[in-house]
Amino acid sequence: MSPMTTEMLKKGYLLFPKALFEEQMNMKTGEKAADAFEAFVFVLTHVNYSTVTCNVRGHLFDCVRGESVLSLARWMEILGWPRNRTRYFFNKMFDAGIVERVANPYVMHIRIPDYDFLTGNARPKAAPRKKKAAPVAGVGGDFCIFWEKFHDITEHPKVNIGRARREWKKLTAGEKQRALDNIDEYYDHLNNQNIVNKPPPIWRTNLLKMNMMTETTFSHDSDLEEAVIGACMIERAAMPLVVDKLRPEMFYEEKNLEIFAALQSMYRSAKSIDTITLKNELAARGKLDAVGGPYELLRISSKVSSSAHLEYHALILRQLHTRRIMRTGFQQLLAFSADESMDIDDILVEAHRLLEGLEDESGVADHLRSIDRLMDDTLAEVEQRMEHGCNGITGIPTGFDALDHVTAGWQRGDLNILAARPSVGKTAFALHLARAAAMAGRHVVVFSLEMQGERLGDRWLLAATEGVDPQHLRSGQLTPGEVRQVHEASAELSRLPILIDDHPMTSMDRVRSSARLLKSKNRCDMVIVDYLQLCDMRSDQKNRNREQEVAQASRKAKLLAKELDIPVLLLSQLNRASDGSIDHRPTLSNLRESGAIEQDADMVMLLCRPALYGKTVDKKSTYPTDGLGIVIIAKHRNGKTGEVYFHHNQSMTKLVDYIPPLEWLTRNAK
Repeated sequence: MSPMTTEMLKKGYLLFPKALFEEQMNMKTGEKAADAFEAFVFVLTHVNYSTVTCNVRGHLFDCVRGESVLSLARWMEILGWPRNRTRYFFNKMFDAGIVERVANPYVMHIRIPDYDFLTGNARPKAAPRKKKAAPVAGVGGDFCIFWEKFHDITEHPKVNIGRARREWKKLTAGEKQRALDNIDEYYDHLNNQNIVNKPPPIWRTNLLKMNMMTETTFSHDSDLEEAVIGACMIERAAMPLVVDKLRPEMFYEEKNLEIFAALQSMYRSAKSIDTITLKNELAARGKLDAVGGPYELLRISSKVSSSAHLEYHALILRQLHTRRIMRTGFQQLLAFSADESMDIDDILVEAHRLLEGLEDESGVADHLRSIDRLMDDTLAEVEQRMEHGCNGITGIPTGFDALDHVTAGWQRGDLNILAARPSVGKTAFALHLARAAAMAGRHVVVFSLEMQGERLGDRWLLAATEGVDPQHLRSGQLTPGEVRQVHEASAELSRLPILIDDHPMTSMDRVRSSARLLKSKNRCDMVIVDYLQLCDMRSDQKNRNREQEVAQASRKAKLLAKELDIPVLLLSQLNRASDGSIDHRPTLSNLRESGAIEQDADMVMLLCRPALYGKTVDKKSTYPTDGLGIVIIAKHRNGKTGEVYFHHNQSMTKLVDYIPPLEWLTRNAK
């Protein structure tokens, strides 16, 4: 920004047309706004300079001078900010009255009330003002006419439009008309209200509001920070006590942050620490002058005589840092809650993420255990398995005896992957597992990103009935007997503790947030996600490829299983390489888009149906392929691998343990 423009901003007024103003600022496309003040200047120079007619999805409306219908995504590009920061900025501008919302159901429509004042009344030649126009119907039309006539008659500068508009809104329709007919009398009214004479500096008032929303005094203790740093400088045993408890960003004062960062680096590099070596380290980093020079280091070191109570002081600093995070996070959540355009589920995800971060910062979750305590916990779990286990099943039943024999049921804290090619039957298999777990009295939460909940209901109804034709159910041509079976099955299924979320734009953060909430109510014993590649993986992180996105989602699923101590079943796609193999059996290398899935999983199950490839006999088991399904346990961190066979009907709605046909048993009998 040029010195001339900067000086005029400090004085509190602008007298530039828009084009000249942009030229003076030397604004470049993609340049990032530094703070709220500069962001407002960007907004000021991107609103309309004259009235234009906009067409949004066939709806015509006028966007007048000082207004904008740019989308939030476009403002993100202009300001160079991420979505959350851009939305937070506009919410604060709305709350402060610097920018107003315009009621428009089709697009984000904003208005700067003081645009004429801020731009010095610069008007385009193509839009001459009308001196004697009749009142215009609509919001603000009559006020605009009054505003023109008022200043034509009184010859006063156009200032304080915000307060004048508020006074104008207090008048009735008849009073507004009389004010238009008798401008001189209304001038006396405004003069008595101190609205025209000696107007308050609106620009500086607005600037103060913006400073209030960007500059906040947070909880901190400078003396305590210096006491911790001074102890680390004078005593060799001090740094080991705090190096794992404090981080540089936990210091509020910038100079203290830089000093502790240097101390931390020196300690981890096994360098001797004293005032001289610290001075040299800061000088090498180019931060010595920023922290106040050698004298400041001597002053801080002289404030303490020993490292007594150092650990307690570090705990207090950590708590102050947590309070600052809490205050900033809750202010952001408050802004999100006031933004009606933001999805409530996204706000809940942000709230849970904030709470998780606060728990980590405050050290609520203590994961460090001695071997003695670990052995006690392990024996307690063994005894619990012995007490509650049934027929070798210590976890949640799968619904297949053969699979239970291998896995002992779904185990707490495990991430289980079920992968297959499209149309092989991942969803049908997962629904059978969910129903079996619910019938055992366990609460199951199913996140269906691929299919609507009603389609899942169709499959459960077909699985729970005996003679209902799937085509009849889909076409609505059920016989009276089938109708009776469907109603009976529906009543039976309704009693099962299953929750279904079929929101199409679901991220692993949203899954984690919902599961945590349900777990707190004892309504979540198992989570099923169908399927991984359809998860919403948008993030503020840039330059990430698809493999990194899938890897992060897989890692979050594993963290969910460990954090809530529940089994998580994550469905996944396989790539086409398995179709080209000789026996068409998938392997771990066929997991699509990320090798991290294989690393994170405690068990990987690969589903295949040989009949889909035209085979009549499975080469490995020699079973006939009609109705044969194979679960290949390719990875089992806590057990054995192998293959499990199941039988399915033609519509893949009924799944049971596989029993070879009598002909095969006779032929292979020993």
